[in-house]
Amino acid sequence: MSSVDLYLYCSGTQCLLNAMRSLMTTIDGTGAKSSCIAALSSRHDQALDLGHLRTGETLCIQTEEGHVGALRILTLPGAGTIEFTFSYTLWN
Repeated sequence: MSSVDLYLYCSGTQCLLNAMRSLMTTIDGTGAKSSCIAALSSRHDQALDLGHLRTGETLCIQTEEGHVGALRILTLPGAGTIEFTFSYTLWN
């Protein structure tokens, strides 16, 4: 059975990115592994409103299996859409 680390839930125009059995927080910068580990040690969020995120912002994630990752926001949803794009790095 596969696990889900992140889940996008949208209602109307509000979209929340939810951490599912994982840790998540935002940081400034490109999201080096050491920066993400430090950020996740001091803070983690259960959900982030996509409307409050910025293009270029990085989300640090620790998966249920303990792997650390960095998700970089490339585009955010525009009017009438819930689609956004990101790049993702996961370290073993």
